[in-house]
Amino acid sequence: MEDQRVVVHCKLCLSDYPEAETGKLQVCNCVFCLECLREYVELGILDGAGSPITCPDLACENSGTLLDSEIAFLAPSDRLELHQRLQFERGVQLDPSKTWCPELNCQAVCRLTPGTEGKAVPVSCPMCQAVFCCCCRSQWTDGHSCSPQQPLMMPPTADGSETKTHVCTRCPIGHAL
Repeated sequence: MEDQRVVVHCKLCLSDYPEAETGKLQVCNCVFCLECLREYVELGILDGAGSPITCPDLACENSGTLLDSEIAFLAPSDRLELHQRLQFERGVQLDPSKTWCPELNCQAVCRLTPGTEGKAVPVSCPMCQAVFCCCCRSQWTDGHSCSPQQPLMMPPTADGSETKTHVCTRCPIGHAL
């Protein structure tokens, strides 16, 4: 009897592989060799900053996102941990109701509760108990009010001199001159 092995063509490396050396993405059913999938997932983790990892086939009709279980299978454990941490950090950055504590030695996520009608209210960090403004993130004091025009703090230039800033009248961001 002839060996009836199924051969699958990988669209990434353009090589043929036995079916056992390939992986099918669950959300879109696209098939690639495991070596290419592992490399693609690792690059997606390192370059993606916590963004979802999508099907590598640009012509994929479903444009599916890899499941966490697929990423866990394909990525080394240290890269998986990195991906999970970056996903969490990205989630905090994209959620308008959360922010990082502004204290340098604190890594806590704080829940923001904006005041009514845009009024500033204090936020207390659950870890270090620092109290800061929900709007400008500066230390909360009695009678606190946010400056409508806060200049952007620029790091010193290469020669050690400070960069001049310009306060934009349309937004609270300073622009380097």
